[in-house]
Amino acid sequence: MMMKLSLLLVFALLALSSTSPLDTVNTEDRNVSSLNFDVGSSPEISPNRLITALPLLGVAKLRQKRKVQSSSFVSGDGSNLQWVTWNNSLPNYAVSIYNDYVKRTHYICKCRCEAGFYTPSEGSYCHYANKEKEYNCSPFEILVNKDNFEILEWKDDSYGSVPKDSVRTCPGMHMYIGKNKYGLGKVSTKDKVFYLPWEGSEYKYTSYQVLTTNENIISQKIYDVKYNTDESKIIQYPPEVIREKQPSATMKADQW
Repeated sequence: MMMKLSLLLVFALLALSSTSPLDTVNTEDRNVSSLNFDVGSSPEISPNRLITALPLLGVAKLRQKRKVQSSSFVSGDGSNLQWVTWNNSLPNYAVSIYNDYVKRTHYICKCRCEAGFYTPSEGSYCHYANKEKEYNCSPFEILVNKDNFEILEWKDDSYGSVPKDSVRTCPGMHMYIGKNKYGLGKVSTKDKVFYLPWEGSEYKYTSYQVLTTNENIISQKIYDVKYNTDESKIIQYPPEVIREKQPSATMKADQW
């Protein structure tokens, strides 16, 4: 009897240990179309309605990716742009645009290497487009221009081309931060389009603007300079008498 119970226990442990990390349901990425958002007017373009599920990542792999990409520099060229992990409040110097189409401020964010937008009125989520649908994730990363040091410009482009000094979502990736009149998204040089997340769907455009850093600085002003005198060392010298030399009485008048 004891032998049978032992064998049953061994078989049960083997069955549990065979479960793959991919069997764990990942609730970090959510399909926006399944959420209860108010539906307004859509962009003036017909999306491809083919629905493809976003592949789920194992929890261990997802945490590993976050650890690598969290608070990472955008590039290794000395830029002051950074991706800062969302911590339930906006970091200082977060990069944003005012979206005239929806009359809201949108902040540049990303989920892994997928660029999108964050807006406070829609909760603590980054909205991005991927595989014909709109998704959101949390936590996410916000683009920060540290001390507002970099001069950022939106430049026009089309059909997968990007200007010089365009801002990538991840080093080595052919994915850039883009926008059009409807909002923020990503530019794929591989697919040669701009992807926009919009009310549960992914929209594609061939004309767009790309976020760039301007390296052509003509002039620069420094203001509000503050000196840290708390740690300064004061060097004292003995007093010195400064004498003023008087003109000699024998000097000619034209030498005065």
